[in-house]
Amino acid sequence: MSFSDLPSLSNLIQHPIWKGSCSEPTLNGKKEKLSTDPRLKNWHEWMKKRKKMHLRLANLIKRDPGNLLMNTAEEVRQIKEQKTAFEYSRSLQDQDCEVPSIESIGVPEEIMVEKDVMPRERNQYTTWKESAWYKKKCEEYKVALSIIQPHKPDFNMLQIRGCGFLQTQNQTQELPNEEKEENLPNVLHSSGTKLNLRLAINDFVMTRDSNQSTRKVYLMYDYDVSKSGVETRYVTLKNLGNATIHYYWKSAEILQYFKDLVTPKQHNTAFCFNKKEGLVIPGQTRNIPIWFETNSAGVYVEHWEFHTRPRILPENAKVVIVLHATAEFANLEEEKEKLKKEIENSIRNRLIKDTLSSVFSNVQYNKRKPTIYAYNKKEVFEAMSGKYDPVNLQPKYQYNKEVVRELQRFYKTVRRKTDPKSWNYNIHELRILTDATQRRNEENMQR
Repeated sequence: MSFSDLPSLSNLIQHPIWKGSCSEPTLNGKKEKLSTDPRLKNWHEWMKKRKKMHLRLANLIKRDPGNLLMNTAEEVRQIKEQKTAFEYSRSLQDQDCEVPSIESIGVPEEIMVEKDVMPRERNQYTTWKESAWYKKKCEEYKVALSIIQPHKPDFNMLQIRGCGFLQTQNQTQELPNEEKEENLPNVLHSSGTKLNLRLAINDFVMTRDSNQSTRKVYLMYDYDVSKSGVETRYVTLKNLGNATIHYYWKSAEILQYFKDLVTPKQHNTAFCFNKKEGLVIPGQTRNIPIWFETNSAGVYVEHWEFHTRPRILPENAKVVIVLHATAEFANLEEEKEKLKKEIENSIRNRLIKDTLSSVFSNVQYNKRKPTIYAYNKKEVFEAMSGKYDPVNLQPKYQYNKEVVRELQRFYKTVRRKTDPKSWNYNIHELRILTDATQRRNEENMQR
C-alpha cells in the first residue's frame, strides 16, 4: 500500500472513530459499538494541557507559542542525524568500508501545527543549516553524502491512520480502581485472545484460581558478621501471561501483643531493595536483588506484602515476602580472644597512665631564671679568629684594640654590597675578601 492510499489527517479528524464515536456502520449494515483508542485519549489530554501552558506563557512574555524557547529545538534530532552523516562521510573518504545507514526520525508539519509549534520565526535547525560551517561540510563531503543519503525523507508526506476496536459486552470502558480490574479476565484484545494473568514469584505461580488465603515466600540469609560484606538474595518475577503486570510493595503489619501499652521503638532495617513500583511485560523475567548487611549478631525478620495491578489473586488472598536473616560470628572463639586482649591492653595502658600521672604530680622542680651570657669584643675576636684545638686552647691572634679598629675601617673599604655592614671579627674571611677585591681591581686596570 502506498502513502497515497492512506487517508489524510483532515479526513481522520472528521472520522467518527477519531472523535470517539460509539457507533460505526459495518459491512452488513448493522452498527457495532466502538471505543476510542486510549492512546488517542491520552494525546488529546496532553494537547489540552500543552495549549493551556502555551497560552499562559505567550500572554506573559507577549510572544507567539511557536517562538517560545521550548519550541525552538524540535528538530534537534535532525541536527544529530546530519552530524552523524558528516562523520560517516569522513570515514568513507579516509578508508574503504561499507556504506552505513542512518535512521531518520521526524514529525509531519500537520502535527507541528497541532502542537502549536508552527508558525514560528525561531528555528534552531534552520539557523544551523545557514551557518558557514554547515555549508562548508556539505561541499566537502558532497560525494559521500550522495551515497549515504541519496534521498532525504519528506516527513510532511507521512499520514496517520486511525482504527477502532470492538467493545464486547463484558468490557468496561474505564478502570478507575482495582475493584473494576477484577473483570479483566473477561476482556478480549483486538485480536480476540482472552486475557491471561499469570505471574511466577520464585517457585509460586500467582493465578486467579489460587485457593490459598496467604502465601509466604521466604528469602533466607546466613550472614557472617566477621566478614563485613553484603549478602544478596533475589526475588525472581516471570510473567507467564499475555498482559503487562505492575507490582508494588507494602510493609506487612505483624501481630504484636500489648502494642497499645508498649512504646514503639525506632526500627532500623538491615535489608535494602528497590521499593518503587515496577512492571513485568509478557514473557519477561526480572530478578529483584535484596541486600542484607549488619554489624551486630542476631536474627532479623521483615515482612513485605507483594501487590499487583491488575489484581491477580482473589480479594482475600495475598502474597507476603518474608526476609529472614541470621547474623553470627563464624569465628566466635577468635573474636572472644581478640576482645579479651583488647580489654587487657586497655587496662594496662590505663594503669601505666595513672601511675605516671601520680608520680609526675608529686615531683617538685626548682625554678631558676635562665643565665644570660655576655661576651666582649676581645672574647669574640679571639673566638672567631682562632682555630679550635682541643689540646691547645690558646688563640691564634691576640686582641689589640687599635689594630681591631683599623681592621674594621679596612673592612668598610673592601666590603661588597652583598656583605654585612659590620665586620664579624673573622681574620680568615677578611683575608679572602681582600684577595677578591684586589683581583677585581687588577682586572679593571687591565681593561
